[in-house]
Amino acid sequence: MKKLYKSIIILILFSTSLFSQDAPTTEDYEQSRLALTYNYYGFPFAVDVGYTYRKNSSQIFFPLVGASYEVGKYSFGLFANAKMEYRYKRFYFQAGFKQGLIPSVGDGYKYENLESYGQFKIGHYFDNVDISYSANVGNAYARNIFNKEISNIFQVNHYIGLYSLLHTDAANTLSLDTSLNIETMPNGGQYSYSFSARMPYTFYHYWGEFSIMPYISYSEYFQDSEKNYNIGDDYLDTLMMTTITGSKEPYQALYNFLSYVHLEYRFYLRFLPDAFSSIYFVAYGNIGYGKEVGESFDDGTILYTAGGGVGYNMFGTVPMQFTVGVDRLNNVVINYTISTVIHRY
Repeated sequence: MKKLYKSIIILILFSTSLFSQDAPTTEDYEQSRLALTYNYYGFPFAVDVGYTYRKNSSQIFFPLVGASYEVGKYSFGLFANAKMEYRYKRFYFQAGFKQGLIPSVGDGYKYENLESYGQFKIGHYFDNVDISYSANVGNAYARNIFNKEISNIFQVNHYIGLYSLLHTDAANTLSLDTSLNIETMPNGGQYSYSFSARMPYTFYHYWGEFSIMPYISYSEYFQDSEKNYNIGDDYLDTLMMTTITGSKEPYQALYNFLSYVHLEYRFYLRFLPDAFSSIYFVAYGNIGYGKEVGESFDDGTILYTAGGGVGYNMFGTVPMQFTVGVDRLNNVVINYTISTVIHRY
């Protein structure tokens, strides 16, 4: 644990030392105005409004208030946000608070038991790389191992993320998205970590796009940790999909080892007028392997899902889509937000 925290501190110091890489501003610039910030490249979908002041290479957003729509291990949720953000050239710092607005469906969720936590984030953009450290402190949902109940408990969670655009040209895009998470529940004595990586590749041609994305994740408890709450990834959650028919499994399994390959093809209706040419049909297939905590590797589960639907390429870069498919239990699964394969740059 101590070595890990030292690594986090070194990462922050390294990020802040990179200011000198940017060329100095040649002329004075000052502006204050109403601010509108948003994220539509993937979860969370977020929009914030407020005030911003900029002078030369420095810019501050305060206050910012807004809402976000997010997906987690157990639910989709709507949050209210209040935060501030400071930017200096390619360095950025954020601090804020999030409050859940709508509880998820299920017996374990109540309006008086919504998620709420403070957030801190610091990072730096390179030409094709975004590296960051963030922390959430407050009440977040967890699922009890013994009685399967979902409740919010106090957590302090750390995240180190790296996103890189490895290659891009007129016909190809390849990117890498990795993260290291440390989940701590001090009151319950539980400490765990997880690592995940995805590498989406997309080939573009006039009539469509072919994408392939390998994914891998691994989670484990620290040696001195209690084991009261589940850890691991929900297979469908990582694909931004959910079931709409009764599942044979009362609670979706969480896999502490999960790996799969996702294939997707989008066929655009280019023969339609320009206003409709961003509409497309999509077909996808996915196959992988998952192992729960306590299982041997050989006792894991083969996972798969396949289906298709329609979509719209919003702003020319964001594949919003609705798909219907089936999983290994013959349950109907849907994706009604955004494609699993997305490049943030």
